[in-house]
Amino acid sequence: MRTRTDILNDLIRFQTQLDRVQNELSQYTWDVEAPLVIMRKSDFVSIVQRFLDGVLSTDDLENWANAIESRDDIGFENNELSEFIFDLANPVINGEITKELVIKMID
Repeated sequence: MRTRTDILNDLIRFQTQLDRVQNELSQYTWDVEAPLVIMRKSDFVSIVQRFLDGVLSTDDLENWANAIESRDDIGFENNELSEFIFDLANPVINGEITKELVIKMID
């Protein structure tokens, strides 16, 4: 069995299918006292660049952000990243995910 930290890092870097990662993470509680991993700007830029390159779809990006959004075990390098994840995870209330939006986020 992989460690929780390894699974969370796979999630942040979208290195494994989301359903597999979510299934593995379901073995652990959501509540932790402090984040176990930190999402960095470079992690975020790497994922959204895959979207801009056409490797990931808008659904992929939304589902990835949704899987990260409310986890206590994932922290963020800064508040801006947390807001970006929230925006991508909730396009119904924050607006459609577009290439223009993602480019603004990484600028």
